[in-house]
Amino acid sequence: MNTKTKLTFKKSIDAPPAHVYRAFTTSQGVEEWMADSAEADGREGGRFYAWWNAGFYSAGIFKEAVKDEKVVFSWHALYEPAPTEVTVELEKTESGTDLKLTHSGLGEGEEWQPAVENFEREWANSLKNLKSVLETGVDKRLYDRPMLGFYIGGLVDEKLKKRLNLPVDFGMHVSGVLDGMGAQRSGLQAEDVIVSVDGTEIRDFQSLTPVLSTRKGGDVVHAVVYRGPEKVEMDVELSKRPVPEFPPPPVELAAVAKRVHKEVLAALKDALKGVSEEEASHSPANGEWSAKEVMAHLLISERWNQAAWDRHAENDKFPSYPGASRSVKAIADTYKAKQLYKELKRTLALNVRMIKSLPEEYVSNKAAYFLTGGDFENNIRTHFLPHVDQIKAAVAEARKEKQPA
Repeated sequence: MNTKTKLTFKKSIDAPPAHVYRAFTTSQGVEEWMADSAEADGREGGRFYAWWNAGFYSAGIFKEAVKDEKVVFSWHALYEPAPTEVTVELEKTESGTDLKLTHSGLGEGEEWQPAVENFEREWANSLKNLKSVLETGVDKRLYDRPMLGFYIGGLVDEKLKKRLNLPVDFGMHVSGVLDGMGAQRSGLQAEDVIVSVDGTEIRDFQSLTPVLSTRKGGDVVHAVVYRGPEKVEMDVELSKRPVPEFPPPPVELAAVAKRVHKEVLAALKDALKGVSEEEASHSPANGEWSAKEVMAHLLISERWNQAAWDRHAENDKFPSYPGASRSVKAIADTYKAKQLYKELKRTLALNVRMIKSLPEEYVSNKAAYFLTGGDFENNIRTHFLPHVDQIKAAVAEARKEKQPA
């Protein structure tokens, strides 16, 4: 390995060495501040792999791992001429940790120049984000990025295409817009389908990332939207992404959860009032969820929360949400509507207990705890209440079809 060139970065972080060490040696830790996806087995001989949604990746192995003090891993990324090496040294201070990162083994000349320039820029930015994440919980990659200000309903598939009478096979479905955000002010509406932004086709959930990553709040982008079969073009103002306050301690967060759960359950109970089992089982259209299937989805989501908190508190990766799980229909077929409501109520009560019992070691790690409790109250409402409206619509459609011609 060529050792003529190396880059050194230093950063003082107001967090204990154990939290900084975790950020380099665990999959979840690496994802919280640096990569979009990672596999990190922080032991000698363990694997290191990091992936970014823009298509860039790096791989290596851990060569040395001294708990809370030092970690060394090889690094070989896409388009780089040869493997290099990253050494991270941690020193405990009165206020937290002094970090020293050395990237060595870099070559010289034109062949290496792009890689060296990239390392200089990206390590500086990433370590700045590491400091933010560990000190405040805020991932600057997300909260420094502007937002259009809408709720994603999913991607276009054959069912959505048929329901909305769309003339396109791709795009991102808008299930609602946020009050006061640029999307609402620019005229974007629920049920719109965005097919391109500034000339970039929206074919998957990552399509917006490169478009928004180079812009800031207040910038304007040009969007092509389908409103049913009608093509609409509009300029959309990007909004600054609001940063939620750091969550309160678990006992207080559990009290918030209990209060908001009571609110959304009351809305759900009201939506189900007087609804027969037949009406609750009725699908408004082929491929659309019945009221019971919507409740099954809510139940699956809350059970996923429990599994996610449990694994995350054990320092495992925050699992990906399963999406439109096959379990939806099975659960809807197994439970009656009233039983589903009661099961959901019990599951939310269990959530409250799990929040209360989150261990101090987990809560003290601001990067981890912020993922659990950041914007907690709003997240509950914005998931439940649109689905309550979906249940009302499904029931209304069932009753409409029962009416005599």
